[in-house]
Amino acid sequence: MKARTGVGVAAVVGLAFLLSRLFLGLGPGGGSSVGTGSPAASPSQNEDPAEVVKNVSVSTNLPSGSGTVDPADAPGSEPEMVTVVIHRDAFRLTQGPDDYQSGLDVGLDTIVKRAKSASGNDDGVRIRILLEKSAQEGARQELYTALEEAGIKSEQIQEISGFVN
Repeated sequence: MKARTGVGVAAVVGLAFLLSRLFLGLGPGGGSSVGTGSPAASPSQNEDPAEVVKNVSVSTNLPSGSGTVDPADAPGSEPEMVTVVIHRDAFRLTQGPDDYQSGLDVGLDTIVKRAKSASGNDDGVRIRILLEKSAQEGARQELYTALEEAGIKSEQIQEISGFVN
């Protein structure tokens, strides 16, 4: 009985040792001094605060192309076909189906105006509609209703099946 208990204890200790080696980050660290934080984490006492601010970098979460002027806005340029991505309950004008993440978020009236001024491709399609997974059916219906009221026929609308993301 004592031999079984000894083997069991040895197995548990061995397993604990292996697990502690596997998960090194779970213990008190391997340093030999008191934890005071790394010197790079806080400015030293004699460092100028203005110098610290100069070294700060800022990152934005804006999608590329956001806030830029769309070349189709240029006077005298009529797009062949307008590509619209519906995401959530908003609309984004893009340059094509492969570039669905960048573009400019616009209102429904801008999309209708662009679609009316589009010349259409060889098949007569004036507007291509892409859907993100987050697209809401209400936004899609609003777009179709506005296009119909503007006189754009269903043959001039191409909705790509499936989601772009």
